[in-house]
Amino acid sequence: MEQERADSPAAGDTSSTVDKAVRVLEALAHEPDGVSLGELVHLLNTHRAPLYRILRSLEAAHYLRRRPTDRKYELAFGIKRIAQAVPDRFREAFEPRMREVCRAASVTGMLNVMEGAHLVLHHTESPPEAGIRLVADVGYVFDLTSSAAPVVAALSRLPPSPSDSEAVIQCRKDGFAYSSGSIRSGVSGIAVPFTAQGSIGSVSFVRAGQMDDDELEALIPQAIEAIAQVEQASESQR
Repeated sequence: MEQERADSPAAGDTSSTVDKAVRVLEALAHEPDGVSLGELVHLLNTHRAPLYRILRSLEAAHYLRRRPTDRKYELAFGIKRIAQAVPDRFREAFEPRMREVCRAASVTGMLNVMEGAHLVLHHTESPPEAGIRLVADVGYVFDLTSSAAPVVAALSRLPPSPSDSEAVIQCRKDGFAYSSGSIRSGVSGIAVPFTAQGSIGSVSFVRAGQMDDDELEALIPQAIEAIAQVEQASESQR
């Protein structure tokens, strides 16, 4: 896929120091037990002196802390404070309609939003009786080269390109995409594309096992109508 079609900075346009600081935070996010300076040097394949300066800056901003007992670094409360300030307008807009569809069809809903060259899972919704509660963690980044319905649907809202797959072209015609086993083994479902609040993405409705024709016949128009209502509401607020 032509990921450069999305609004994402080229590698040469970014700051190496900021990039390294981001990599530090991501490394710590995956190591809840903490990481030593030496381990970070090895993980990031960098030199100790410049890395130490970055760590000191992040520590001063309260984004990480160094434990006094074992001198290992871990994420600090400043990260949580920043995260809490992120507006959750997509969830607020889509959650009520997603919940209606999920409860009516006993499926799990996934709200996916394009962020630059990535499709990111923002929110999941499941009724108590759903066969599968969690397909992926919030924050999961989809591979844009996959044939999963959430990806195909989101890409269908980008301008047409000669590199578009047949699935993306068909989704533009049908208004939805279907996949089985592409999101996760044993999971099938549909995804409906959307354009709302200046962004594009998809809302997926999935369940464990294979959906039969009767299920799809009931789910598809309900899902398309629900997302269309959110789009209309978003347009009226502009």
